[in-house]
This record gives sequence, C-alpha cells and structure tokens, in this order.
Amino acid sequence: MTYPRNPPHYIGRQNCEPLTRQKFLSLHHNWQQLLDGKNTYLRPPKNNRSAGAPSSLKASLDVLDILSEYYACFRPMRRDGSQFYRAFLFSYLENLGKMQGSQAEVTRLMECVARSRVNFLRLEWNNAYFSNPEAFFSSVVSEFEHLVNSVANGLNADELYKISLQEISSSRILSLLRLLTEVQIRTYEAHYNREQSQNQNEKINALLFCKESVRPFGADVISLQMMALPQALGIPLHLAAVDGTVNDGPVQVKCIDIIPRSGPLSSSRKYYLSSATDKPPVLPAGNLFLSDRMPLVILLKSSNGTAILYRK
Repeated sequence: MTYPRNPPHYIGRQNCEPLTRQKFLSLHHNWQQLLDGKNTYLRPPKNNRSAGAPSSLKASLDVLDILSEYYACFRPMRRDGSQFYRAFLFSYLENLGKMQGSQAEVTRLMECVARSRVNFLRLEWNNAYFSNPEAFFSSVVSEFEHLVNSVANGLNADELYKISLQEISSSRILSLLRLLTEVQIRTYEAHYNREQSQNQNEKINALLFCKESVRPFGADVISLQMMALPQALGIPLHLAAVDGTVNDGPVQVKCIDIIPRSGPLSSSRKYYLSSATDKPPVLPAGNLFLSDRMPLVILLKSSNGTAILYRK
C-alpha cells in the first residue's frame, strides 16, 4: 500500500485535534477510525486534485463537488448492519432538539408508536423470538420515549452523541426501530408486495423477509425497509445515494424523498443532481421540513456505508 506524503488537508474533523503525519499513516487503513465518528467536512475538490486522476477517483471527486453544494458535512455510522437505523434515529433526534414545539412533536411521534403497537399485538410471534412479546415491546418503547423526551427537554448534542455510542441502550432502541419496520411490512404485506413488484419485479413473503432481512442486527436495508420505517413513524426522509459506479455519462447523485402519507405506504420521489445548478423539487411545508422544504432527516448511503448529512 502506498501512502500520500502528507495528510489530506481537505478532510477536517470537527472538535478533533489536527492529525500528525505519523498519526494519519497509522489510521489510514481504517477510515472509520480516522473519522472517529465526528462530523467530516465536505469541501469541493480543487481543480488540480482531479487532473490526471483515474476515472473512478475523478468521479468520486465530482460527487463530492455536487454534495458540497448542498451539504456542509457528514457523520459516518459504524458499519454493523444497523447503520441505517442508527443514522435515521440520531439525525431525527438532533433535529428534534432544535425544533420549536418539540413536545408536540414527541406527542405526535408516540401516537405513531402506539398505532404500531396495536398492529404488533395483532401479529403472531414465535416464542423462540419473544418469550413475552408485549412486555418486550413495552420495555423498549419506554426507553425510546424516555430518550425522545430527554432530547425535547434540552439534552445537549454532546450527551446525545455519547448515548449513540452506548451499545446496550442504543441496541435496544434500534431493536424497536427494526420491530416497527417489521410490523409495518407484515401488516401491509400486500401493499409492500405491489411496491416490490413494481421496483424489482418480484414478490416477498413478508414474514420470511423480516426474519432474514429486518430482525438480524447484521442485516442492512433495501428500499423496502427505508420506506417502511419513515411511514411507521411519520418522519420524512431525504436520501442521497451514491453507488460508486463509473460510466461515460455525467456524474450524478441519486436523491430519494420518502414522504409519509395517510394509508399504508409512503410516497417516494426520485431525482438526480448532476451539477451545482440543479435544483431539488419543492416539497410541501411542514414541521419536519427545513425552511427550504427539505426533510429534516437527511442521510447519505454509499458503498462505504451510511452517514448523516448536514445541510449548509
């Protein structure tokens, strides 16, 4: 492996001391450790960085250039299969802490969880998975409600970040998010089957799909889970997807807006950003949208994992 002569100055780590060359080289093989879970600033590449670069590197720099027009920085998630759920949760909580009328939002959120609980109790659960399904659901909901109320009552960002690193506490809450996702998919199996058939020309057995792709903590998500969780909690999601492929056309960032609506399915809208002059379509105003009507929860999904994105 060859290393650059100097650390890349365009990677800045928020609230972290500068990296020495020796420290950089020792961490270079593990970028997640290098970033240390902190916000990492997105800055457009300088022209001389892409000159003569391989097409894959140039494409990556072009993607960075597009992203940097809209987003200031990102926070990568630990790649353990729960990265989407963790990013979704903590992006929402970070915004909840800044929201006016946060207590009203907590009330709305817990009403969504209560509706899922009704559907949860209607479904059959194997004793090998739950010895007491209702008691388990109630206990993780209690922890979730305590966390969101703490954030709404002023829990600061540093404390929230520490909670995100606490394995036991965060794992139980992440298990609730997986349960809510499963309840949504199994309750409305026919609707999600139609959605899956339209997108991938195949149907799913909802129970089998959830056993294999929702319950295990090592199971990452596909579009089905990414639509089900926002709908279950009534939280809009903006997803910037970068697949890392290189083609002869213009470099693009695929964007997906997932907007909860009445009924079993969220609506989704896909579009592409290929330059700084492109404009994302305008969404309806609402409490869970930014002033420019972008959903508050904004994630980046790429071959390198999932990250929280922060708007400029």
